[in-house]
Amino acid sequence: MRWILCLVLLQATTLDAPASVPRVSMEDVCLSHVIVKEAQSQGLVGMRSVLDSVLYRMKVRKKDACSVITEKFQYSWYRQGDKLKYNEKLLRILARVRMMKPVVVRADFFHSEMAERPNWSREYRYRGKIAGHYFYDSQS
Repeated sequence: MRWILCLVLLQATTLDAPASVPRVSMEDVCLSHVIVKEAQSQGLVGMRSVLDSVLYRMKVRKKDACSVITEKFQYSWYRQGDKLKYNEKLLRILARVRMMKPVVVRADFFHSEMAERPNWSREYRYRGKIAGHYFYDSQS
């Protein structure tokens, strides 16, 4: 009985990952969702640019990925109820994107070219446009 309980607890700590997949952190789950939700139609370069921006924001704010992504008013797809849960396909995309060289430097904010220009964008230093997103640095 004790052995079964230990097995159940062990499975719960791996975020319900299948046995063939290595252990996955919640941070990877959060990052995989944000790059795909924000830039899926923009290819690997678009997803890498979003990843770079989120990683820089994590560094600036000294927060983990999930805290950055779930902050109030940050990502509309999260506010609308999308859940951050294990998805092997998204994690494979993240692994591939992570192998790329960074494409955005010092940009902790971005918005889509399809969205109306947000008011905050006038306060921050414009860093450039990549694959359908405009990037900004709030630290300059």
